[in-house]
Amino acid sequence: MQRIISEGGKFHRQKTDSDHANYLRIIGAGLPRTGTSSLKAALEQLGFGPCHHMAELFDKPERSILFSRALDGYEVDFHELMKGYGSTVDAPTQIFYKEIHKAYPKAKIILTVRDSGEKWFQSVRDSIGPTATDISYYIAVYPIRFLRLQ
Repeated sequence: MQRIISEGGKFHRQKTDSDHANYLRIIGAGLPRTGTSSLKAALEQLGFGPCHHMAELFDKPERSILFSRALDGYEVDFHELMKGYGSTVDAPTQIFYKEIHKAYPKAKIILTVRDSGEKWFQSVRDSIGPTATDISYYIAVYPIRFLRLQ
């Protein structure tokens, strides 16, 4: 259903979520543990969702295949990979923020950082560091890398 709204005496059709469903509008370039989960929540609340985040790969491990191919240097269709998302933050998309921006040149890039490298490292070590040594992490998130299938 379309709604007509007035702004400054001009009438136009109000954009709906479906208008943005096929166009990524925000690209997060920050490393994990730099506020990406909070940024994801904020972006979705502000209407820039759904927002892709590392956690998505646990629910949709088939997406890992395409990210793995990109990490291996293969050409990847980022339009297909980001289809249905209004924004993206965290790993692994922050690795490809330049390539994703080429695919979505109107998207804005947000870089999140920590106040110090030491605090960032401690946060990684205390949270996702132990997970990264767990074999189930690699099976769930990077199946092609883990199995070395092409």
